[in-house]
Amino acid sequence: MSNTDRDALLERWATGMEKLEQYYEGLYGPPATPATLPSITTREGMLETIADTIEQAQKYINKMSPAYNNSTDSYVKTVPPRSKTAQIIKLGGKTIAWNQLVDTGTTSVPTISGHKYYVLTNGTSQIVTSSGAAIASADMVCDLTTMFGRNSEPSLSKFKTMFPAGHYDYNAGELLSANVVRVTSKDSNGNIVDDYDVPATIQGLDGYGWGIKTVYNEVDYTTKKYTKRIAKIVLNGSENWSMLSSNTYPYFAVSIGERGSVVNNIIASNYFNQHDIGSTSSNIGINIINSGGYNDARILVRPSNYTTETLAGFKGWLGSNNLVAYYEITTPAVTDVSAYISEDTFKTTSGGTIEFVNANGETFRIPAPSTEYFSV
Repeated sequence: MSNTDRDALLERWATGMEKLEQYYEGLYGPPATPATLPSITTREGMLETIADTIEQAQKYINKMSPAYNNSTDSYVKTVPPRSKTAQIIKLGGKTIAWNQLVDTGTTSVPTISGHKYYVLTNGTSQIVTSSGAAIASADMVCDLTTMFGRNSEPSLSKFKTMFPAGHYDYNAGELLSANVVRVTSKDSNGNIVDDYDVPATIQGLDGYGWGIKTVYNEVDYTTKKYTKRIAKIVLNGSENWSMLSSNTYPYFAVSIGERGSVVNNIIASNYFNQHDIGSTSSNIGINIINSGGYNDARILVRPSNYTTETLAGFKGWLGSNNLVAYYEITTPAVTDVSAYISEDTFKTTSGGTIEFVNANGETFRIPAPSTEYFSV
């Protein structure tokens, strides 16, 4: 090979690498290690340069299909360009306090002032913020503040995307979790390309699929660990409750034995949502604290703003209306699950989607946190 031919070939390689770098940088920002070409004085140097260039090119191609880590929870994710396969890296959970408050014969639904509600009437839906008045003559009413938490309520379009059935049966309150059981890969026309079924042993892990806001139980397929950050408690009135009534509106407290730093998150069935509960407020709801001079975490509940509440009456009410709560624990529990999972991949198509189907079926398209690795 003449020097002219060699220089022309090197120029083509350099130009190709430069375009590859520019394309990568346009998608993902500047590369950590720019491509370089060594000086060439021998035939061996030429071969080394070819090998290095191919290696550099492969690295950039690999970087152009990185782990797809969506910062928001998703039920459906778009497959990146050129992707042919995907692999699950992490699966987390999401829990909502599902409710639909219109039953057969219901003429009006009491509301909580300040809460947002999804209301369906004669085929027309809207989201309204309650002023405390009842909602009358509706076909479907969902308390979104109780369902998702204050300031986390979805828009009307997002609600319809998550709950596409149109109408749902009456449900006074139930904790519903996005426990992913299958990941379905589809092409751009919606045809199924492949499926990945989450192993039954993973689905059976205690707390799998539970999550509150940005805290959730998670399976890490890379480290093969299961991290439990959310626990469950069922309160039935037999617990050692105390009544606190230092202001006009009494509330009730029970110790759950958690120790350590302040506990932040709790979600409960029935009509309860997380509120500040204490002697200076009259909020109806539930809270969890690990402060105020106590040595362990305490769950606080104010079931109403009536002054006639009694401890015996509250415990009796719990006996007939068990309160199920999920809460954030102070020290996560980590379990080795290497015996349960493998690094299985599934097929994808560029421009297609992957859907995270949970055990509640496709009429409950609750978004959950996840991380995947797409390969070209």
